[in-house]
Amino acid sequence: MDDPSRLSRADGNADPLDGVLSRVLAPPALPEGFAAHVRAAIARGAGLDPARRRSALEQEWRALHARLAAGRRRIALTAVIALGGGTVIAAASLSLALPWMRSAFGADSFLLLPWLGIALGAAIAAPWRGGGDRLLG
Repeated sequence: MDDPSRLSRADGNADPLDGVLSRVLAPPALPEGFAAHVRAAIARGAGLDPARRRSALEQEWRALHARLAAGRRRIALTAVIALGGGTVIAAASLSLALPWMRSAFGADSFLLLPWLGIALGAAIAAPWRGGGDRLLG
């Protein structure tokens, strides 16, 4: 495949952004055996008539669509768990901390509530960074 830094625009000048990006970003590594899998897929598809090929592609599309729908449900479940858990923990923490805050800071204790909420939110969200897949299994 061509090196992106050597690609040129229609006017003949190399795109400077392509050159910089090709030097800064490394291309992703292909999985092991990728070329063999591609050749095998081409060989399997070459012998199929158009109706069978269409049927196989539609079946593959349905399988991919089912995987995407399952992923969407997993993401929604993760969000509901995070929001629900965060709400319960925040309410419990606030009910425990509010009497102490009033005795320590007096009438101005409500000024600490936003900062307490930010700290609790960061503490709750920390394990979920990266998608939360490791918490859901």
